[in-house]
Amino acid sequence: MSFALGHLKEFTERWEVDTFLSASGYLGDNIHPFFVALPKDRGTISNEEFRRQICQVDIDVLRHLRDNVKGGFNEEKYGSYIGFSCLRKYLESELQKRYKEATPATLALLEQRCTDVSMDLTRLDSKLQATSDVSQLRRSAMLHAASICTHLVLQTQCNVLTFSFMLLTLGLELIAFPFRIKACIT
Repeated sequence: MSFALGHLKEFTERWEVDTFLSASGYLGDNIHPFFVALPKDRGTISNEEFRRQICQVDIDVLRHLRDNVKGGFNEEKYGSYIGFSCLRKYLESELQKRYKEATPATLALLEQRCTDVSMDLTRLDSKLQATSDVSQLRRSAMLHAASICTHLVLQTQCNVLTFSFMLLTLGLELIAFPFRIKACIT
């Protein structure tokens, strides 16, 4: 099986490998690149076989650095940055760390949303309860109709007889709204 080890085959001395792996001059001091080699030919193999080949490439790269480079390489410093499996572990830990950092803000947003939904639910439940009471519905309808009639009377300055006719047209009794009539008369 043939694997692309890239630049690693060009190095014969430890200092060359360590300089390459440090990426000095290219990245900031706190940034560490990962070095990943993948199987050369993907072809028509299964995903499981491809994963197995990736693991094999990681093993071969480390073996090449240990055995074929004079003095090996600084495995303590760079070993955790070589291979696809190390990259995967790093990305999973970063993701986990960011999830943990975002948890308090996410929880606060969820709690606020739950509070808002609970308030909406209470308000809607109250409205629903009011609609199940027929007398409450009738009272609300009468008050609304009286409000419209009062507004019309005040706008048109009509007399009590016209006001009474409007109420009867709406199916309301004059007796139910004596306070509105007094307001129109005065």
